[in-house]
This record gives sequence, C-alpha cells and structure tokens, in this order.
Amino acid sequence: MIKGCLGTIAIVGLLVTVPYPSLEAAAPRQMERLGRGTVAIRQEDGNIFIGWRLLGTDPADLTFDLFRTSDTDAPVKLNMEPIAKATHWIDTSAEVSKMHVYHVEPRIEGRKPVQTTGGTLAANARAKPYLSIPLKTLPGHSPNDASVGDLDGDGEY
Repeated sequence: MIKGCLGTIAIVGLLVTVPYPSLEAAAPRQMERLGRGTVAIRQEDGNIFIGWRLLGTDPADLTFDLFRTSDTDAPVKLNMEPIAKATHWIDTSAEVSKMHVYHVEPRIEGRKPVQTTGGTLAANARAKPYLSIPLKTLPGHSPNDASVGDLDGDGEY
C-alpha cells in the first residue's frame, strides 16, 4: 500500500516540475519587412477611403499624418490633429476629377518623419467597395486560387 502511494506522489511531482509552455519565453514572431500598404478607394458618396497598415514593430502610441497630392499640386496635410488609434481616413474634400496620391507619415517622438509610398486614385475613378487587381491568365485557364507575397523584397505586396 505504501508503494502505491509513493508512485502517486512521484507522478504528481513529475507533473509539477515539467515547465508549462505558456510560462516559457515566447519565440519572436516571424514578420515580413512590409511598408504601410496605403490604398485609396472611391466610395459611392464621392468620398475617398484611405487605409494603411499598422506594423508589428510600431509602438502602441504611434500617430500618423496624412498628405494628399492632387495632380501636380503641392502635397496638402489632411488632418489637423495627429491620427491616433486608427489606420484609415475618409477624405471628404477631394475633387474626384483629379488624380490623387496619398502618403502617410508615422509620427515617432525624436525621429524625422518618414514618408511612405502612396496610395493612388485615378481621376474620375469608379466607386467600388474593393481594390481591383488585373490578372494575366494563360489561355484556357482561369484563376481560382491566389496567394499574396512580396516577390521583389521592396516591402509592398
């Protein structure tokens, strides 16, 4: 009878000494080197939706400034206050008859602002709730499966 109790104690002791996976230090996340991925999409009401990426390396209190360049005009800052806790903006003042390029600048204390690559919207772009990507398919084939990736390493899909 004592032998049975000791066996039970040994098993319990073994369970207590095995480290829990959740208590171990987490391995660093695998991340790609990506840019902000700024996109601009015209909405049904004539406004323009601009969205961009929040990166895994961004600090929690990061804010942004958003700029619009229309045709050949000088860039115009769209936000009066830094954009905080959001990665999108609705441009209500853009003329749809002009081409627009939107640039996002992350504001990091003590660092010079870095302008990102822009999201472009063509003049008189059709309103649609998605970003269309033209495909070149082989004769007799049709796309039915797709994946995304940064094939040239420039940080943009």
